[in-house]
Amino acid sequence: MNELQRVYNVLTQIYANKGYKAGKYIIKADLPSVSKISLGYNGAIDIDFIDNAPVVKVKKFITITITVLGIVLKHDGGIIKLNKFPDISFKYNDELLPLTNSYILETTMYFSQINQDIDKRYKTEKDQKFAKKCLQLGEEWTRIVSGGFSDFDRFKVPAGSNPKKYKKKLASECKKYIKDNLDPEDTIKFIGVYTFLWVIPFALQIAISVMISWIVTKILEKLFKHLDETVL
Repeated sequence: MNELQRVYNVLTQIYANKGYKAGKYIIKADLPSVSKISLGYNGAIDIDFIDNAPVVKVKKFITITITVLGIVLKHDGGIIKLNKFPDISFKYNDELLPLTNSYILETTMYFSQINQDIDKRYKTEKDQKFAKKCLQLGEEWTRIVSGGFSDFDRFKVPAGSNPKKYKKKLASECKKYIKDNLDPEDTIKFIGVYTFLWVIPFALQIAISVMISWIVTKILEKLFKHLDETVL
């Protein structure tokens, strides 16, 4: 099987209502989520879940729910990496989804790359966490606009339109979505004790806007690059 199809199959089912069946285990996750996809040892593909990780239910004497740290996809089977529990090996199931649109996998990898860029750009844990919250909302906006990463025509510049103005319009929509949907508690944690002052919160609002603008630019850069459009 094409390895891209295998990754697509696993990720698509993990975020579906029924979850992904790995042997006798069911792995499920909610969106938005951030993951890192990389090429591992001996051709294996490593999927590491960074934020809002999936869970798996394991039946021992009782049924317990365990956080999934990652999944290793090998040629003949996979490994579920669990938090504070031994890894679980599994064979692939036969219910495979067709790879109808490579954008789904590519977009997942794009957001994983931006997540790594955040770690390089922002040095404190507080800044990184807030930036990744903004990235999750940016991914959510992208998913909504593209119909679940299935139709990216919405991002193409309409015939007769000014490319620069159209891209600015998309950027404004994405920024607005992020700002409107930020959890106030996350913003308070980012601003900290300065919430009770006046001058400094204004400066921090500017810092938040700059952070969101950088993230949105990164998102649209990657989308337009793949569409062979001019980079924003």
